[in-house]
Amino acid sequence: MPFLVVSILLVLIISAVVMGYVAVEARKEERQFWTPEGERLIAEARRRGEGMRDRGDAFAQRTKQQVGRASQRGPKSSGESSDDN
Repeated sequence: MPFLVVSILLVLIISAVVMGYVAVEARKEERQFWTPEGERLIAEARRRGEGMRDRGDAFAQRTKQQVGRASQRGPKSSGESSDDN
């Protein structure tokens, strides 16, 4: 089993090196590495990522505000517990 894991990792490393080499050579020869559709997909993914980051920041801000309000109210008293024991 360890041989299989090491083999898979080795193949992944070799494939990453080959992809990097091809990309660098394409840039040197001023060829486009991505197709126009690939470029469009990358641009769309970047836009979506920025939107998700903005929504995440807004969510974090709302959460901080709610936690701040809850901490100002203080902890619940033992009489408000919903234990039926």
